[in-house]
Amino acid sequence: MLQGWSTQEKWGRTDFVWSLGDLSTIRVPWAQDRDMTLELSCWAFLANTLPPQVITVSSNGQEIGEVKLSSTYGPGDHYEFTIPATALVEGANIIGFGYRYTSRPADHINGNSDPRALAVAWDRLRIKGAHDQGEPETRMRNGRRELILPYWAGVDYFLLLQPGSSFEVGDLEGRKRGDRDARLEVTVETQTTPPATQVLQTSDGPADRLIVDLEVEAPKIVRLSLRARPPHNRKNGGLVLVDPIVRGSEPEPDRPMQSATTERSRPTTPTQLPNVIIYVIDALRADHVGCYGYALPTTPNIDAFAADATLFTFALAQSSWTKSTIASVLTGLRPDRHNTNTAEDKLPSAIETLGERVSAAGYETAGITTNGVVAARFGFDQGFDSHLYLQMNRKSKEIHQLSDRLNQEAFKWLDQRDIERPFLLYLHATDPHAPYYPREPFRSRFSAAVPPEAGLHSRVVALTQGRAPAREGVAGQLMALYDAEIAFNDDSFGQLITALRRDNLYDSTMIILLSDHGEEFYDHGRWQHGLTLYSEQLHIPLIVKFPFGRWSGETVSRTAQQIDIMPTILEIVGADVPPEVEGRSLLRYLSAPAADQHSPEVFSYLDMTASRRVESVVFGSMKMIHYLAYDQPRPEIELFDLASDPGETHDLAAQHPILVGYLKSLFKGSRPENAHPEERAVLDEETTAQLEALGYLDR
Repeated sequence: MLQGWSTQEKWGRTDFVWSLGDLSTIRVPWAQDRDMTLELSCWAFLANTLPPQVITVSSNGQEIGEVKLSSTYGPGDHYEFTIPATALVEGANIIGFGYRYTSRPADHINGNSDPRALAVAWDRLRIKGAHDQGEPETRMRNGRRELILPYWAGVDYFLLLQPGSSFEVGDLEGRKRGDRDARLEVTVETQTTPPATQVLQTSDGPADRLIVDLEVEAPKIVRLSLRARPPHNRKNGGLVLVDPIVRGSEPEPDRPMQSATTERSRPTTPTQLPNVIIYVIDALRADHVGCYGYALPTTPNIDAFAADATLFTFALAQSSWTKSTIASVLTGLRPDRHNTNTAEDKLPSAIETLGERVSAAGYETAGITTNGVVAARFGFDQGFDSHLYLQMNRKSKEIHQLSDRLNQEAFKWLDQRDIERPFLLYLHATDPHAPYYPREPFRSRFSAAVPPEAGLHSRVVALTQGRAPAREGVAGQLMALYDAEIAFNDDSFGQLITALRRDNLYDSTMIILLSDHGEEFYDHGRWQHGLTLYSEQLHIPLIVKFPFGRWSGETVSRTAQQIDIMPTILEIVGADVPPEVEGRSLLRYLSAPAADQHSPEVFSYLDMTASRRVESVVFGSMKMIHYLAYDQPRPEIELFDLASDPGETHDLAAQHPILVGYLKSLFKGSRPENAHPEERAVLDEETTAQLEALGYLDR
């Protein structure tokens, strides 16, 4: 089941699922050259009171025909529909069910508030006469690895092959007697070349190792297909591949940075240890910052800072909400590894944080935050000598303590610190996070024509939760208020830089300015953040001023990510990077020739609720979003070319099945085997109310 289905529901003793939206799809593996007959058991929503429902059936994008449903409401009706063999392919087939109309229960049933667009309830869907030979499997037997393929079955591997790659098996055997003339078809296909098939046959006895040259002349992403074909159309049995292996499927490893350059980046004596400030601007999307190309003058101070620092033009967040991303910044781990993903989750105490690492190197550490989801209650004080959360005030129109107050506490701490020790200071500003209620003179500069109440907390939350319509002009109004809040924060950041210069701290301090995530203004049909993994929520500013003027004015276009922050800081201060850290120091981009700079795949992950689990990967300019579960109708996979389509408006998944298969294999291969166990915070009534008010608890 792919897109357009609800979770399981009940009608009496009958289990069923609703179709959601105009289209529902399933993926069916098919290996026979014959028609497929579907048996459908389903009924239309309010069939006895609404017009007749009609299901349009399609196969792999080709419309096949229609099924007209009866007026019976509830289980009991059965239908058959045949898809011709000419509309099917060997392998995965996408079968679609389109609906003449959808209806919302809230519009037809008194007292019902269900806003879903429903069409048909499905009790059962099966393929008539299907013959399942069993799944391919692997096993170890007598010290050898075996891949077992039933006849007509096969496996697809999506690989990045290098020149000279080959597929090899130690032996090819039949599972049963009479399988002597069985065949293994080895097919290589790329996006731009047709399938090329070579055939191996079973042998009577031990054979020399069988080698198939995969004929790759340059690095290419391919689909390598292995299919078991029976002798004389036998149905039962299969092939056993002994010790199969693909050689040459791994890319060349990154070259290490030159040791002399690496050593120059590290201090040589304790007196040279630089101070470190991490300045997080909550909910700041990169495309609203001047040095990232924004036309409006929202960030003159940040732009001036960037001119004196290193600008990373393509930096990505590891998730689209604060708790997961800041956990990644402070641990160097991806969200599916540190397991700090839901509103109740707490940063696992077993993880060694950035604060703990630099404390061991002699640093004094402090954290000051205006966002409660990264307060001590959730374990984010771990590794800090002092940690202060500036409490929100839900009776205020601004709700959060703003960046000017954050500055006050930062200045106070800087005045009282131990001047004999270097320091790490983590500052978290929550403007321009919603509500969007900017102060003067920034309101007048950027949003003079917008009613002040447009960005109030209650209105923004109503939009986010779907309780208020997305009327024309609302997105523009909120964006203008958002820009005004960015400008206010920029002014506060400028005051911080001025104070550091005044106190002779600026030059010797490494200052990292970044966002935890971006913000959406209905770009893809949603608001705020923590709801999607599109670029408006993942593309963040990242500007690093290295100490003592190193790499001033540099611009790096290679991919950076939040998990790179911790190893970068540790390398600068001369501390060891723990082996479990998944990020890599950004100094590799500044210390190595351009030809040696490799942009890694970037994985992002969203798992706030059971109904919203999404993962994404960026590979070069291509980005794939995989919906594991979602609370709105979405395709299982979306694929975008960020170079030609930075707004992610043209889904290319259907045109690039081999690339999609490869990126899905990256997801599978990257999932951690040793994720940290979840730890839960104890939420008091006030904290729970705050999280619910901000939309972070689905209750």
